[in-house]
Amino acid sequence: MDLISIVFLLGFFVYRNCARAKEKGVSVVLWGFLTVLFMFVGFFVGYIITFLAIFRGVLDMHRLETDKVKYSEELALEFQHAVINNPVHSLAIMGCALGGYLFARYLLSTKKTPEKQGEI
Repeated sequence: MDLISIVFLLGFFVYRNCARAKEKGVSVVLWGFLTVLFMFVGFFVGYIITFLAIFRGVLDMHRLETDKVKYSEELALEFQHAVINNPVHSLAIMGCALGGYLFARYLLSTKKTPEKQGEI
């Protein structure tokens, strides 16, 4: 998944939660920031899960300790090729990011609407 589509999805999800926050009468900026934060946390969790799924049983910890720079670069290139060539990995990462958005939406939906003065 390229950067433009990630930014587009991030913007759309932030817009949706900001609109929901405006309906609830709570801080729009705060909930926009929280949506971005939770989505980035979701991206990182997705990357970690994907990394562990790709390299399950393959990592050589002794080589990582002795030749850290070269082995890390090899692992990064292998991970990049695995994510690019297999769309399931990209979907898993985006699914975790969607989970971050849904978590922010859930928190916002459980937030009580402040009552206005004079309404019954």
